[in-house]
Amino acid sequence: MDEMKMESKEDILKRLRRIERQVKGIYKMIEDDKAVPTFLLR
Repeated sequence: MDEMKMESKEDILKRLRRIERQVKGIYKMIEDDKAVPTFLLR
């Protein structure tokens, strides 16, 4: 049971890291004055 919880925790952390990279990418696009539709379509 504890091993299953650890796997779930690792899966959650992987997803959060991916989301974090995506948000950082959007943040940088906004900082660089990219057109709004450019990042909304991604």
